[in-house]
Amino acid sequence: KIKITIKRKSINMCGYIFRLGNDFSKNIDIAEKHLLMRGPDLSKRIINEKNKLLLSHFKLGINKNVKKSQPIDNNDCSMLYNGEIFESESMIKNNSNINFEKTCDLSYFYEIFKNQKFDDLKKINGFWSIIFYDKRRELIYLSRDHIGKKPLFYYIDNEKLIAASTVRAISVKKNKSSIDNLSIAKYLAYGYIPQPRTLYSDINHVKPGTVKIICAKKFKVIKEIIFWKPNFETKYNESTEELKDELKNLISDATKIRTIHNCRNTFISGGLDSSIISYELSKINKCNNYFSLQFNDQNLNEFKKAKYALNEIAIGKTPYSLNLTKSKYSQIKLELNKFNFELISDSSLISSIFMYKALNKFNIKTILTGDGADELFGGYQTMQAAIIGRYFNQIFGKYIKKDITIKSKKNDNSYLPIKFIIQRFLKGTANHNNIDLISPLFLAPLTINQINNFLGTNYIAEEIYSEIFELNSRYQNFSYKAKILIFYFELFLKNQTLVKVDSTSMTNGIEARSPFLDYRIIEFANKLSPDLKFNLFNNKIFLKEIYVKYINKKIIYQKKQGLSGYHNSKKKIPKTFFSNSSLKYKNNAVDRRLVDTSLYNLESYIV
Repeated sequence: KIKITIKRKSINMCGYIFRLGNDFSKNIDIAEKHLLMRGPDLSKRIINEKNKLLLSHFKLGINKNVKKSQPIDNNDCSMLYNGEIFESESMIKNNSNINFEKTCDLSYFYEIFKNQKFDDLKKINGFWSIIFYDKRRELIYLSRDHIGKKPLFYYIDNEKLIAASTVRAISVKKNKSSIDNLSIAKYLAYGYIPQPRTLYSDINHVKPGTVKIICAKKFKVIKEIIFWKPNFETKYNESTEELKDELKNLISDATKIRTIHNCRNTFISGGLDSSIISYELSKINKCNNYFSLQFNDQNLNEFKKAKYALNEIAIGKTPYSLNLTKSKYSQIKLELNKFNFELISDSSLISSIFMYKALNKFNIKTILTGDGADELFGGYQTMQAAIIGRYFNQIFGKYIKKDITIKSKKNDNSYLPIKFIIQRFLKGTANHNNIDLISPLFLAPLTINQINNFLGTNYIAEEIYSEIFELNSRYQNFSYKAKILIFYFELFLKNQTLVKVDSTSMTNGIEARSPFLDYRIIEFANKLSPDLKFNLFNNKIFLKEIYVKYINKKIIYQKKQGLSGYHNSKKKIPKTFFSNSSLKYKNNAVDRRLVDTSLYNLESYIV
């Protein structure tokens, strides 16, 4: 049995910036503007002229107890923290001389970093990004949780260190950062910029599951400690009742511990993942709030499915409708530069922003989501398509030497029109002979040829998709299906899904909690054979086998749709698009369903 042992009095969801060294106070007002949305409820700034130190913290008050608990700065240490602990396997006693609340998250992390007990980080169930400056040892520690649910960026040279919750808060430093051209190419190839890279050549992301140690005297990175990393070695090859019960109990507990501070809210779409979380929440509390997105376009709308699913799960309950009209969708698109999210191209980006923005009207601060289930348990249809694509690529891929464009005058706004499906399949399987590129190319906003034509460059696959080639080398002895799942975990989940969820929720003053991303569930899922997760005809097999006992079969086995949005067919980008880049921009019209959000995002970010 899993024991829940923590009830905390305060939560520290936020945005922050840390500066040490020369120019520590330059442009700070501008930098802080890029943090305000992450913590709109309370702010505090500490400036230490003598030590050339600046600490600035913006807090999101999850509960009513919003106190000036951060930043922490004394003779021993400075500390900035963004995150939340749900449950810890080994409780850490507060032996510090700092006036922490007895059950405050800060006290746990203080003891870990003060005593350099980094191995204890892997035992903490939660998510975080943290900066700990040990003044006695003259060491700075930068750390993120197991999979990097919370962001942490840093810039370092021989005179200073800057670290912050958003990359924009760092890029406005005195010597302004320059855009990395290869990062733009990778963004147009993946739909995101793979960590630790960022849009800027001199700013990096702290890697998930690590502690980066920096010498505060010489401003040099000493070493990077890995306290947790995923293990993809298969342990379970057969589906047994014992294994099903174990995962069911983990999901139940992961949901329960995330309801702390009266979190009784969740999204429901009628799909499997949100229905599972809604079911688990209904067994914990009876007075819950369920929210569902509603479109005017019936090709996109799943509200009827959500309403049916919720009535089956919690009889008599009706989801609150979050009605997204075309005009509201267009307005958010025009205002993308007001949101401080990182660069991501996602067909559900604008819809996600609207969902979290709409929750403010209900005075919601926390909500449970089903994020992570698709990546962990084989839920994407593109995973199944990759099985077919493997053979198509081996037979025909090497003979198709150029991009094939399927033209159609029909403006089809259905979720997955046949033109789009065929185009995506050809993009993933043609014009190359590397089966490990199929999965990323299925999701790519642009092909390599299109990127080079668009940017006026001559990048090759090994440059743009270097992360894929590195993964292929590291896991070369794994099966093809296993490598598909590894791609979705190591690259898509960490760089796309988590960035989208954190950015769109936190910039609207909402904390999203994902039970499926409990590190215990991640470790369990990675031990399951890929054959227990998906095949050519079915996906999320193991999850379905568990919950068919608890949830109506119609909900369990209905066809997956997924979140999307209204899309235009063409978009011309202004000539100023790459005004601060050395690239030669070619102003051509782009006709791509996913590129619609990709280019809007990039335009609003750079210009």
